[in-house]
Amino acid sequence: MKIPRMLLAASLLLGTSAFAQDTALLRCADIANRDARLDCFDALAAKARAAQAAGATPLAQAENFGRDSLPASPKAPAAPPSAQSAEAPRAAEAVIDSVTSQIDGIVEGWGPGTVFTLANGQRWQVSDGSRAEIYLKSPKVKIKHAVLGGYVIEIEGTNKTAKVKRFE
Repeated sequence: MKIPRMLLAASLLLGTSAFAQDTALLRCADIANRDARLDCFDALAAKARAAQAAGATPLAQAENFGRDSLPASPKAPAAPPSAQSAEAPRAAEAVIDSVTSQIDGIVEGWGPGTVFTLANGQRWQVSDGSRAEIYLKSPKVKIKHAVLGGYVIEIEGTNKTAKVKRFE
């Protein structure tokens, strides 16, 4: 069975761009400094979002993934201009490793969009589709980094968690 030349060329091109994606991700993963590593991954994500917003085809996105998006050095990461405008207020905040606090009052559960106000004054909003029905009085909470990015809230007295984001 003969493989058409166009199909062969496209598959080779996709294989090469997949390699470029892997290389860019591995370069970010090799950065020792935690904040610089996160900035590197954020820069890759911002570049992918910008390409998607610009209407680039999946093939064009794959070809350009990771090019010129990594910081020159781990000490001085640079975010693309599109990420700076949308993420500028968020970038000024220090990266939060984890937060331990308490929710004053009764917690009767949550659903998408629920906002938790912690005793330390921080407000966190449920950002996933999770739901829970619980009844706890002034539970202690811990907010920590999620495995694939973002944050999760763990509420003492339940084994349920929810993905959350800072609510201003």
